[in-house]
Amino acid sequence: MGTSRWDRERQVNENVARAEELRAQGRPREAQEFADRAIAAAEAIVAQDPADAQARWVLAGQLYNRASLRSELDDYAAGAADAWQSLTLYEPLAAESPQHLPTCADARARLAWMLANAGLADADMGSPRDHAAQAVATYERLVADDPALRPDLARVHYLHAEVLRILEGEGTPASVAAYAACVREYQSLGPLTGNSLRLCADGALRLAYGYAANDAHTGQRDAAREAMDRFAELLNQGVGAHAHYARAILLLSDAQAALGDPEWEQSWVDFEYVLSQLPAPLPADLAPFKEQLKRR
Repeated sequence: MGTSRWDRERQVNENVARAEELRAQGRPREAQEFADRAIAAAEAIVAQDPADAQARWVLAGQLYNRASLRSELDDYAAGAADAWQSLTLYEPLAAESPQHLPTCADARARLAWMLANAGLADADMGSPRDHAAQAVATYERLVADDPALRPDLARVHYLHAEVLRILEGEGTPASVAAYAACVREYQSLGPLTGNSLRLCADGALRLAYGYAANDAHTGQRDAAREAMDRFAELLNQGVGAHAHYARAILLLSDAQAALGDPEWEQSWVDFEYVLSQLPAPLPADLAPFKEQLKRR
């Protein structure tokens, strides 16, 4: 007697729960073993009834989750394969029911980010630039009808900017424009918490670096101040972001000095203090400054 669908659904649920538990414990490699089992059970359900939209939805979601898990293991090529398979399942579901369009756009943005990190810019799975831009365009259309999706639009703007930075390098016109769009979207949302606050802070810091690469000091100053304020919020919420906080203050001080703003000296003092509080070993970009402080 074969395995029943009920048994396979139970296998999916039990293995997903265990994978999530291990991932929360910081054990992604072990978590992947259970994610693999969940996907195998979901694939068996789809094989039994390929027309079952709910079964395909479940499989697509588990592939999406494993792609994210593989990114934690720096296995971006395998993650891209999962993200691609997830997208190919979500696309017909979205065509059948527009309510699935946001999830499909999320899968497309995830694929773009995975492809860029894997160095697969010209892969058969499509262009990461095109996938990221299409995800943004989809959310822009969706937000026009449902403003509640604006945080998701900001998030895919961030992923779009990351893709461009990874492929093109720091400070290109396209990546700067994408990070600027990301920060504007987050600023329009009002008070931020959780992942939205973190992505806004990261996006503002990357924007400051992008402006710095182009000697655009006014933009660098404003973006660095935004990043500094957001990282301060994270720190107040107990989220460790001290190194990024130090980077934001340093970029602010540099921009102020270039603009002839005497406040650069206070910003530099603030940077020195934050740097002195960072535990060893320091990130490679901040370590030289710590050595300067020791020699003074």
